[in-house]
Amino acid sequence: MPRLTAWFVSSRKPQTGDNAVIVGHSLTSNSNVSEWWSELMGPGDACALDLANEFVVCVNYLASPYGSSSPVTPDPGKRNGESYAADFPTPITVRDNVRLQRLLLERLGVRHLRLAIGGSMGSMLALEWAATFPDFVTELVLIAGCGRHTDWAIGIGEAQRFSIMADAKFKGGQYDPKDPPLAGLATSRMMAMLSYRAPRSVDERFARGVMENPHGECADERVEKNPSADVVSVEGKLGGTLVAEPKPRAATAMRKPSSHGDIGCTAHANESASETLPYFAVESYLQYQGKKFIQRFDANCYIQLTYTLDSHDVARGRGAYEDVLRRLTHRTLVVGITSDVLYPFSLQA
Repeated sequence: MPRLTAWFVSSRKPQTGDNAVIVGHSLTSNSNVSEWWSELMGPGDACALDLANEFVVCVNYLASPYGSSSPVTPDPGKRNGESYAADFPTPITVRDNVRLQRLLLERLGVRHLRLAIGGSMGSMLALEWAATFPDFVTELVLIAGCGRHTDWAIGIGEAQRFSIMADAKFKGGQYDPKDPPLAGLATSRMMAMLSYRAPRSVDERFARGVMENPHGECADERVEKNPSADVVSVEGKLGGTLVAEPKPRAATAMRKPSSHGDIGCTAHANESASETLPYFAVESYLQYQGKKFIQRFDANCYIQLTYTLDSHDVARGRGAYEDVLRRLTHRTLVVGITSDVLYPFSLQA
C-alpha cells in the first residue's frame, strides 16, 4: 500500500462529530500548514483553522518528495535500495489521493469533515473530496483552482516538463541522484513563477530595471575581496541593486552571467560577448527562484505531480461536467485571484 505522511495539530482529538478539517497544499508545498498558512491558524472562531476546537489534517500528495511514496522512495523490487525513479506509476490522480486520504482519516478516527479547504492544487483536492465522498464533508473553501485542468494549464505543464526532459542529465528519469538535471528543473521553476503572475504585475514590479553594483565593481570582485560582503539586492535577486532610475556614475552595471556553474549551465561560450547584454532584474529574480527551488525538490517528483494536475477532472466517469458540479450542494466559498495566469479568475467565476 502506498505510504502517506500527514501533519495534524489540535488541542482536540478527532471525534465522530463535525470537528475535523482537511487542508490541501499547493503543488510543491509540504504538509506542514503552519509554514505557509500560519496567518489562518489559531484558537477560536476568528481563525479559519480553529486549533482549539478542530482537528486539522494535511497530507503530502503521492509523488511528493516530502515523505509520502514518490519517485525518490526506495523501490522494494530493486536491489541496493534504489528508488522508483522513472518506474513510479503514473498518473496518480487527485482522486487517488482523496481515496487514500479517506483511509488515513478513518485510521486516525475521523468520521466526518466539517471543511475541506485548499489553494491551487489544494482546491482541486477539496473539490474532489466533495465529489467522491459527498456525505463525508460539509463545507468547502476553493481558492484559485478549477474543476478540471484546462488545455492552457496542461500546455504550461508540458513546457515545464520538456525543459526538464531536455536536460542531458535527465536520462529518461533514470538520472544519478547525485547528479540530477538541475538546469532543467531550475528552468521549469522559472517558467512556473511567471505563470503565477499577470504580465502587468511583472512589468510594474521590475519596470525594465537592470542589475547594478553600488560600488563600481562587479559582484564577483566584491565577493573575492570580502566573502561575507552584503550585496544589496531587491527581493529574490542574486546580487546587485535594482536600477529603475538613473544612478550616480560611481555605480556600474553588473555583467550578465555567461554561465551558471552551480547548475551546470553555460549560457554563452564567449564570456566577453555576453558583457554587452543588459542584465535585467527580472532575469536575476527568476534565476534566483530556480536555483532556490532545486535545493528542495526532485525532478521526477515535479514531473509526476504535474501529471496529477493534468489528470484532474472532477467529472471523469460521472457525467457531464456542469451536471456534476450542480450536484455538489455543499456550502462553498470560492476565491479567485485576478492576477493568476495559470488558473484565471474566470475559472472560479
